[in-house]
Amino acid sequence: MANILVLTNRPLGSGPLQRLKRNGATIKVLHLFEPVAGEEELGLINDLRWAERVVVDDELFDNVRGFIRIPCEKLSRYAPPPPPLSPEIAQRTSPDGTVLFVPCNDTHVRMFLPVAKRLPERHFLVIRGENADKYLDEHNEPYQRMDLGVFRGMGYGRAVRDVIAEHKIRAIVFANDWVGENWRICEVARGLGVPTVCIQEGPQDYELDGGKWRQMQFAEYIFSQGLITLQYLSADEFYVSGNPRLSFYTPQPLPDQPKVMINSNFTYGVYEDWRDRWVADCVGACGALGLPYFISQHPRDNGVFTEYTVIKSDAFKIPDQINSANVIVTRFSQVVYEAMLSGRQVVYYNPHGEVKKVLTEDRSGGFYLAHDRDSLAAALREAVRKEFPNERERRRCLRLHCGPCDGKEVDRILLGLARVVHAQADKPAGGLWSTITSLFTKGSNVHAKEVEKELKAVVKEHGPFTAQNMRLADGVYTINEKVNYDHFKVNRIKQIVADFGLLRKGARLLDIASLQSMFAMPACNRCSPSSSPSRAWTWSLSRGVSPTSRRASLRPRCSGWTTSSSTRMT
Repeated sequence: MANILVLTNRPLGSGPLQRLKRNGATIKVLHLFEPVAGEEELGLINDLRWAERVVVDDELFDNVRGFIRIPCEKLSRYAPPPPPLSPEIAQRTSPDGTVLFVPCNDTHVRMFLPVAKRLPERHFLVIRGENADKYLDEHNEPYQRMDLGVFRGMGYGRAVRDVIAEHKIRAIVFANDWVGENWRICEVARGLGVPTVCIQEGPQDYELDGGKWRQMQFAEYIFSQGLITLQYLSADEFYVSGNPRLSFYTPQPLPDQPKVMINSNFTYGVYEDWRDRWVADCVGACGALGLPYFISQHPRDNGVFTEYTVIKSDAFKIPDQINSANVIVTRFSQVVYEAMLSGRQVVYYNPHGEVKKVLTEDRSGGFYLAHDRDSLAAALREAVRKEFPNERERRRCLRLHCGPCDGKEVDRILLGLARVVHAQADKPAGGLWSTITSLFTKGSNVHAKEVEKELKAVVKEHGPFTAQNMRLADGVYTINEKVNYDHFKVNRIKQIVADFGLLRKGARLLDIASLQSMFAMPACNRCSPSSSPSRAWTWSLSRGVSPTSRRASLRPRCSGWTTSSSTRMT
């Protein structure tokens, strides 16, 4: 099986990609914004250890072949070339219609605002707080709230559909598509044919907890910060747009006297047990070298540093804090790039051995790496020099990790949004999945006769349901009210488990690949009450339905489900 990178500047459609995948190849599509890619950008592709072969849109082939050392071939070998963009689409610099932005915190707001303010039609949806609402208020940007509790039940589909319909949403933009509420929005949007985009807001640890969080893998399109993201992220379609937040950072004069900023960003339970030791090492190294310092504390870092000099930070305060220092010491953080863009030397201090490959595997020489207190002191001693002996390496590192850094990040994002909206408009509307999603997300508050009418239309066009017996409304089921078809399989499984002697009081059901509990919930709903309580866990492996969206590994969807001796299950 080969890893194939496809380069194009126009929508491909599914045909060419399916032909490339026939032999088990892994495909990633990089959409170029310009008809002719730049030499420097093409040269960086050679640094991607992931790609084994490059398939190039025929229009770009002559330009690309001279700069890429990886074997290249034309796309026409696999399929007829896609039609060129119409002049109207090629000249469009922003999407038609309303774009919905879903920020999770103040950092996302800071990244979204430069893009949103260029759009005549935009809408913000705030589900999690974390200062997102505070900064939207400060910038006089209206927004809509949605309670997080909506996503803990089955009614979220209708709530999301109402937002999309009311505001005529043409595209939805995230900076985090893997939290529970956001991947659910992605699923509803996919059923409605609304494209979803995730803009990379910083370096991500794509292998955190074994990769179970699936960062940036639920949205249809990825607008990556830099080309290096393609090497580590399993996604299909990329635009290297850059990050609008980074446009706030340009080289600034250094302070007259050396000063060190220590970035404490141990958040969300990740390596928080290392916080005190990490900070103590940094302060100790500064003290040994006689360097003044201050600690910049992330707004969601809960450390208590009464004996140190601490300045509270957030996405809007961090630029001034970076500019007040000569050297920045940090762990895994976007601050690495923000400081480098500001003309500061950066020491990535990793005594706890975090496996953040996008940084730990970097060999560009653009920043210092330290793994213990001695190497930290050595890196600080070297970094406080005013001259930058690694300037060439820094520039190449920034280009690979952050894109062109030319101040045109917002332009590229708007152009990318116009392209994905156009590509979505070319896809056939509706379809079975879209119709089923429409039915299933209407909920029980819709009149049953309306749902039944739409269900009959689905059956007439696609044939009857033969497996999933879903309750769509009062008295309306995809098959009927009886237990049938796949439910008989549950009985066979129960019998096998009983034969092994594993059936007992309080038995628990773990339903793998349950398609949002469509097996577990109907099965448990048909269990008669008894005094031997049982619970069901569901674990779905289908795209967009993941157990990892919940902080706990497995949680009961409902409590109080019971089994009788005749219908007991495990």
